Amino acid sequence: MATPETRAQLTIRPPREADAVMLREIFNEAVEDGMVTFASAPRAIEEQQRLIAEAQQDLRHPIMVAEVLNWTCGIATLEPHDRRHELDDIAEVQIFVRRSFRSYGVGRQLMRAVQAEAFLEGRTISPEAMLEAGRIAAAEARPITDFRASADYRRDLVAVLTRRALENVRALAQEA
Repeated sequence: MATPETRAQLTIRPPREADAVMLREIFNEAVEDGMVTFASAPRAIEEQQRLIAEAQQDLRHPIMVAEVLNWTCGIATLEPHDRRHELDDIAEVQIFVRRSFRSYGVGRQLMRAVQAEAFLEGRTISPEAMLEAGRIAAAEARPITDFRASADYRRDLVAVLTRRALENVRALAQEA
């Protein structure tokens, strides 16, 4: 039986060029299943490669890849709602999960990553922002209680570790 320590962990990361085939497959599954709002045709590999390249250049509209044991299982994108400059701050969130990974919380984790990105976008990493990011992370955490620690303790730990990670990022940025 898998324990929390041995269970495969979901990782969310930026896309790589090599992800284009898998991301296209996930998107095209969603098209086939009628889960894509404004697209009815499968995506070509060249279009997926273009979208990855654009996301790597435009940090306001990222793509996030979810994987388990190096198996790509989901994608989240923040796509521009409109290309007009005055609407730059508006984006459409799209989350697609591979059929075999649906109902396992992959989409929820991708949405949390999008929310964290949105909260930190354009902010100075102030002590207040670090505390708020920690609070948001703790509110979204779903830890377990076992003989090592309670869920409440682990939730508090999420807030502390998030704040510390942001403090480290801020220190590294100030050194550069």
